Amino acid sequence: MAGRRGGLFVALTWLHWGQGDVYPLAVLLDADYLETRTQRVATGLVRGGLPMLVPLVGHPGTYREVIAAFAAPFGGTVGAHWLFTRDARLGLGVAFAAFTVGTLAAARLRTRASPPTAWRVDAAETVGLWAFFLVVPPVFAVGVYFCLWHAVRHVARAIGTHDGSRRALATGDRWRPLARFGAEAAPLTLAALALLAGLWAVVPDPPTTLEGGVALYLVLIAVLTLPHVAVVSWMDRAQGVL
Repeated sequence: MAGRRGGLFVALTWLHWGQGDVYPLAVLLDADYLETRTQRVATGLVRGGLPMLVPLVGHPGTYREVIAAFAAPFGGTVGAHWLFTRDARLGLGVAFAAFTVGTLAAARLRTRASPPTAWRVDAAETVGLWAFFLVVPPVFAVGVYFCLWHAVRHVARAIGTHDGSRRALATGDRWRPLARFGAEAAPLTLAALALLAGLWAVVPDPPTTLEGGVALYLVLIAVLTLPHVAVVSWMDRAQGVL
């Protein structure tokens, strides 16, 4: 059961992190090659797989330790041991690299822009993230990615939905939209912290180390991911991204 929940969380996070990168490419950079649903889905699968799959290829030991710490407070253990073998990781890495190259190549063939600025940004970001997650230790890499890449893009998108914030940005005022967003996000942020404290109190085996605390925080992120994905999916549909 714990393994199935972990697999569901990985799949959901993979989907969502891909969502987070398709929007700025399709809307902010106006990438014409993302006009088809097939290309958007393929690009989303590539972008979501970079933080979820590439660290497994480059750092299997740490990846396994994180999953074990994730399951430990609930009495779970790490399954799917075959995933961490050299042959399995090599196969997954080669397959995902081929899918990445194929997706970028198909996008380049579809782009009509000259110069293909959006495609160049897409390709540069994809190659850079491949290298980043392959080389940098997974916990640090994902933490930096989440805070300084994924979250920043969501904040920018949320600010862009507010008429007053858009007008302020048009005049060069960046602080007022950020302050408004911070005020609106504060209540839910405090509620999430309270939920983390409650989760700490009720798990069968509360963590006693920093690693265990981080793992429990990841559990909270897993709980909050589903409603977050639902909201972003609704925004994607309303804004014509999916």
